[in-house]
Amino acid sequence: MPVQSEHHSHGHAVFPWPQLLVLLTAFALLLYGMIGFRYSGLPGVPEASRELLGVAVDPLRDVAHLVLGVVGLLCATRLSAARAYGWVLLVVGAVEALLCLLTGVFGVLPSGPLNTNGGSVAVAVVFVVLGVVAALGPARRQMPYLGLQRSVEKTGRRLVGLRGRSRRSQSDEPQ
Repeated sequence: MPVQSEHHSHGHAVFPWPQLLVLLTAFALLLYGMIGFRYSGLPGVPEASRELLGVAVDPLRDVAHLVLGVVGLLCATRLSAARAYGWVLLVVGAVEALLCLLTGVFGVLPSGPLNTNGGSVAVAVVFVVLGVVAALGPARRQMPYLGLQRSVEKTGRRLVGLRGRSRRSQSDEPQ
């Protein structure tokens, strides 16, 4: 009978959810940045609406989303890097929300190359929320059923699979 590793068991994820959140966020940023170029009015591209799904887009913001997406994909490989990316996303989202509010919504500052509207503020706020969740959300460092596994093994049995079936250790089997 094959012996299971002490560190890994069948059915348990070794990829904590903050890393998965960062991976999905980075993928969405990459996709949004690439599609945004179609609508942002680059030279050589047909007439653009400068909006994508109700969110104002511009080439500068599209490049920033692409860079954030690539960095996010790289940071999704380790939990500590995913947490750091959460903080980066929080800061970038807060700065983007502030700039969008001051240039596009309230008109206090000249917009320059930025194209902003209420939708771009909402996207920046989503970045802030995702950053906070990725940076501060609790993640388990051990397997969820490790305590149960230890208590079952004390009785001479071993917990196998997710259904709670157990087997006696080889020393307890009749000969």
